[in-house]
Amino acid sequence: LDLQVGHPDFAGIDETLRFQAAFRFIDDLLGEDDAEQWIGSVDVFDTALPWGTRLSMLPDDVTRLKDAATHEQWATVDVNDPELGRSTLVVNRALKRLSNLTSTLHVQVSIELEGDGTTSTADAVEVQLEKVLDGRGVIYARETFSTFVAISAYCEPQQREAIMMIKDDHSAIYDVDFIEDPGWDNFEEQR
Repeated sequence: LDLQVGHPDFAGIDETLRFQAAFRFIDDLLGEDDAEQWIGSVDVFDTALPWGTRLSMLPDDVTRLKDAATHEQWATVDVNDPELGRSTLVVNRALKRLSNLTSTLHVQVSIELEGDGTTSTADAVEVQLEKVLDGRGVIYARETFSTFVAISAYCEPQQREAIMMIKDDHSAIYDVDFIEDPGWDNFEEQR
């Protein structure tokens, strides 16, 4: 949820203190984890907002959002990389780092497309990777270029060996790259 918070008492304090007061109130109201997971941007105003609702209603709004959340919001983006060329990126923008705290290792699996340009091998690799991750990691993006597909995921460090075994099953996999990324910087770049 993106919020706009307004209160007449904010008129007498500087903007930094307004934000601190608003965030503190939201954290106290929802709890730090729910605030982190379900609150997006927060704008603060020094007047009451006539179109809004009371912040005391926010926990109910967050509960409704939680109940409806699938943790999937796939977006398709056309990308033109100067080095790699044009691609189609499909990325899950609904993922939250907080829901995957032990998944600190970024993995990218690169698969050559078949001669006719079909992605059946990449599809099979993605299914196998999902099984290996087994809910302890998550695939968040798939980027398709003219000659290869790159599947991006986060996993737990101890899953590295099992993921490398997927490469043994598919000769079309030409690279499996692991990078420590506890802050999910790669995800934020593609998101």
